[in-house]
Amino acid sequence: MATPPKVNAAYTFNTFITGESNRMAYAAALEVAEEPGRTYNPLFIYGDTGVGKTHLLHAIAHALKASRPRILYVNAEQFTNQFVIALKNQKTEDFHHKFRSADVLLVDDIQFLSGKAQTQECFFHIFNDLYDNNCQIVMTSDRSPKAMSSVTKKLRSRFEWGLIVDIRPPDSETRLTILDTKARRLKMSISPEVLQFL
Repeated sequence: MATPPKVNAAYTFNTFITGESNRMAYAAALEVAEEPGRTYNPLFIYGDTGVGKTHLLHAIAHALKASRPRILYVNAEQFTNQFVIALKNQKTEDFHHKFRSADVLLVDDIQFLSGKAQTQECFFHIFNDLYDNNCQIVMTSDRSPKAMSSVTKKLRSRFEWGLIVDIRPPDSETRLTILDTKARRLKMSISPEVLQFL
């Protein structure tokens, strides 16, 4: 089976810049990292590309890696590809076992399951097993569950069982802080005037 995406060492709660647009998602992700499987299960975070959803998934993984060694982070496209390979090789039981044995399942870009009926059915059963065993599930998407018309109603209903929170594009103050932080991390000196222009 393909190797799942690696967790980015730079994406932690400490490096996440909060502002009005993402404060609720940050707080929910932090709560999940502190009490996985107890509050906000599942946690569904949605918003445009580049607003910090993936960063929060990685931050949860970092925060939990000591106490929950069976953390599985995967993007939905890779989940689909692995499932197709398992079907072709008649290894679906191994595939299901891999995902059902996770303590924490982090799925990025869940919208990529849209229109893939068999993959959705598989994910539905994995979701139910994990949820029934109080395992934490966190998903990100570029749209809310209600806007996922090509996802089955029963799977969308699972997405809505917990907390759904959005991340909006950052306001100008938060954008400036993000740019300044990135510049300092890259050891670049950029004046406030230039940052305003960016």
